[in-house]
Amino acid sequence: MKTIYLVTIITSLLINFSIAGTVKRSIPRYNTTPIVETIKEFENHKMAKKHDSFEDHSREDKLGNVVEIGYGFTANGIEDAVRYKMLKNATPLPKKMLKSEADKFLLEIIIPTYAKMVDANVNVIINNSQRNCLIMFAYNLGESNLKKICTSINAGKYDEASNRMKKYVFAGNKKVKGLVRRRNTENEIWKKPRVEVSVLAKLLK
Repeated sequence: MKTIYLVTIITSLLINFSIAGTVKRSIPRYNTTPIVETIKEFENHKMAKKHDSFEDHSREDKLGNVVEIGYGFTANGIEDAVRYKMLKNATPLPKKMLKSEADKFLLEIIIPTYAKMVDANVNVIINNSQRNCLIMFAYNLGESNLKKICTSINAGKYDEASNRMKKYVFAGNKKVKGLVRRRNTENEIWKKPRVEVSVLAKLLK
């Protein structure tokens, strides 16, 4: 069993965040492709198709609720990364970011952050597909909503958990088509058969 620590000065990726120091990186040892593809599709599919030097700019999200950049990166996401030791300090979102920076930030900071969040809240056996689904759900809806789903999972009620996740399709009192598609995509991933693994050992294996 081993834990991988990487001490680095984050330059090209986080230069606009002005973050430097010791970063504990959790290198995924499972297939993150479904997570990456789904997040890119629903957060910024247009940028995903651009070249690496494409420059993205901060903006309000589609619902006009929060400021985001890249693949839905927000101040809340930065705070989550700090809480789960993937970033040393919380700083304001940059006003611009290259696609190459966004790709790296998604893979090396965001996905490991929410993988750790899932592992911290799930105390039963789940398979890789279910774990991937929960990572995407947590990134979109935060830890408070993840905890609600995990009450069903930790009670062994996996189908109930899946059905509860599909209900998160409203913004205010309005049903949002994009959220319906997102929950359906997550549900498809949830149901894919994978070898069962202990989530507690996932990042320390």
